[in-house]
Amino acid sequence: MPYASITLSALRTDLAERLDSQTYWVSAELTAAINEAIRTWQLFTGSWRTSITIATPAPASPWITIPLATMLYPMAVRFLTNPDMDRTSISTLNGFKPNWLAHRTDDGGSIPTTPRLWAPAGFGLIAIWPADYLTAQNLYVEGAANPAVLSADGDFIDMSEAEHDAVLQEAQFLSLFKLGGQALQLGAVLHKQFLTAALDKNDRLKRSSIFRKALGLDTDRAEAPLRPTITSAEILKARGVALDTQEIR
Repeated sequence: MPYASITLSALRTDLAERLDSQTYWVSAELTAAINEAIRTWQLFTGSWRTSITIATPAPASPWITIPLATMLYPMAVRFLTNPDMDRTSISTLNGFKPNWLAHRTDDGGSIPTTPRLWAPAGFGLIAIWPADYLTAQNLYVEGAANPAVLSADGDFIDMSEAEHDAVLQEAQFLSLFKLGGQALQLGAVLHKQFLTAALDKNDRLKRSSIFRKALGLDTDRAEAPLRPTITSAEILKARGVALDTQEIR
């Protein structure tokens, strides 16, 4: 699906149309909802990628700091010109390599002479095994970019049509918190549509029990499916306002 550069002004206009209101939500509120939706989408899907180069630390250490201002989380790590390092986990390293924190590439014996494994260790931190004793060698890290916050009308982001629709659904749902009550309850279907779109983009989310619970994947399979849309009349009735029945897309 082709990508297009979409400005904040255009996103805000689209969101206001979905909310059937040019005045109830001020510009700053629409902008905040859009940015929150973009960041949540990126956290779930890693749609926008970036790459950075990091020097191995001195003195030699298995811990590598990832600049969160640039990258939300890493997805692949490569040492110098070698192939991608294999991804593992801290618990696996602890279980199968009990002394891994002390291992360096100059240890000899069964310890590799270059880092071979990497593991996520928290936001902004990864571990490599073994630690690079030479230090100041390049690690090439690819991962999910930390999206810039859109603030000026001309600020833009590259999005596919599917991403555009998903982000606006979530921004619409977030905007309904201002109304609360029945309007917010009716709008919950928008949030589940957003989560479904994220799952379509990144099927690894199926492994998360928290995500599955939020999406309702572990509930009774015989339940009736959620309605695909809610109408402006339903939302505005909850506000006590009578308007036309144009659908919120």
